[in-house]
Amino acid sequence: MKTVLANKLRKNKKGFTLAELLVVVAIIAVLVAIAIPTFSSSLEKAKVATDQANVRAWYAECLISNMTDDTALPTAYPNDDSLVADGAKVEVTGTTADTFKVTYTAKRDGSSVTFPDK
Repeated sequence: MKTVLANKLRKNKKGFTLAELLVVVAIIAVLVAIAIPTFSSSLEKAKVATDQANVRAWYAECLISNMTDDTALPTAYPNDDSLVADGAKVEVTGTTADTFKVTYTAKRDGSSVTFPDK
């Protein structure tokens, strides 16, 4: 009689044990620990790509303005912190359309791009 009652009680228990829940939480924690650096790296690459696109557009704007309106080429990139990511450097050289160059250097990896890129 005792075994029948014990079997009946076991059949009515549904759910997860504490050990099973802890294993699931541990697996999720490992996945999050792997994913965060990946997303962080992707975010940094996106910032660098955005900066390069902005500098390229500014370079083109300066040349077009110089050719159409005969305005002087700038000697420095606009000093606005919102234009490039923290720590990135933009160097402007040349005073004529033939010698005008803009070099963008990223802070994180030190990679640089020069416009025009020949």
